[in-house]
Amino acid sequence: AEVMKLKTREFVLAARSIGLPAPLILARHVLPNTTHILLVQATIAFVAAIKTEVILSFLGLGVQDGVSWGLMLAESTQEVLAGHFNNFLAASVLLFALLMGFNLLADALQAARDRAALRVAETQDRLARVQQVAAQSSWPEFAAAAVQARELVLADLRDASSSAVAEATLQAGVAMALREKQPDR
Repeated sequence: AEVMKLKTREFVLAARSIGLPAPLILARHVLPNTTHILLVQATIAFVAAIKTEVILSFLGLGVQDGVSWGLMLAESTQEVLAGHFNNFLAASVLLFALLMGFNLLADALQAARDRAALRVAETQDRLARVQQVAAQSSWPEFAAAAVQARELVLADLRDASSSAVAEATLQAGVAMALREKQPDR
């Protein structure tokens, strides 16, 4: 659903209008904007796979001959009844640490992506201001402002993961402004 929504966004239309091939648009513009969904889905799938393995192995339906948290927990239940909690606690604590660590990693990656998206939004605001100024100026001044805006955006987003998105948005904004501002021939 997110990809369907993204393919009608301005930056994808701008990339398509300048003639970029579909695989490049997908790699540069669509996939970077769906990483948050893919990250959440991967986290959920990873946690679910580990839980499934543990539960099935604990019930005797999973791994039979090998190392498994489910087998460790199943074997340690007899020891718990005898008053020995070491194996049960070790397996449980390590399982919890793995799942919690993976969730914290996914949250950290999501936060980093959100910071990059915030920078893109700030750049789009700056571009809108440049377009407003350029709309009130003459053609040579507008062309100089467009070049200056492009250089500013690229300098700001050199390290950002979504610089391709910002570049396409900038191209779309400049193209729209050029159509509006271009003198009749």
